[in-house]
Amino acid sequence: MPNSKTILIIDDDPISQQLYVAALTGVNLSFHSCSTADAGYHELCHENYDAVLLDLILPGANGTELLQALNKEKIKYPPVILISGNGQERLIKECLSLGAAEYLRKPIRTSFLRLLVKEVLNIQDASDKTLPEIMKLLERDKRSAKVWVKTELGQGVLSYEAGHLSAVKYLDLTKSDAMTKLSQTEPFKIELEYKS
Repeated sequence: MPNSKTILIIDDDPISQQLYVAALTGVNLSFHSCSTADAGYHELCHENYDAVLLDLILPGANGTELLQALNKEKIKYPPVILISGNGQERLIKECLSLGAAEYLRKPIRTSFLRLLVKEVLNIQDASDKTLPEIMKLLERDKRSAKVWVKTELGQGVLSYEAGHLSAVKYLDLTKSDAMTKLSQTEPFKIELEYKS
């Protein structure tokens, strides 16, 4: 499954940080957490992240002020999902106008959090389709994508460039041997990540 995506969690509540990580278990992401807007600003200036979970109300500067500072300094940042309590409509609207991608209200519904994170990372759960169906779809539509496959033997990834299978990594096998093995094994989880 995808393991190269990293989420920055900016929230001053350690229990909330743990809840977000637990809610996203199984998506195979890595996480880094900080508890202030200043620490989040520093991370976004010096490290690469694929998405941010940002609590609106933080000690010191709030989420709005963080986004304002990033925009003012023209710092490119990944999609931001706001986490807000009730009664913060004005701040939510302001953050969305500053470039935040989505928002969730507390208490967080874990299913919504998973859905939004997958959406901003462009990851689709494709477990309802067979691997051959997905491959045909990518070839037909000439799509570039990665297909993450998890089987009882391990996990692998198929890379597509403009509808052509360019690489396969599975069990340290060659491309043709890996495809043969995958055709003989029923995956129990498939995720599809389109390249932009």
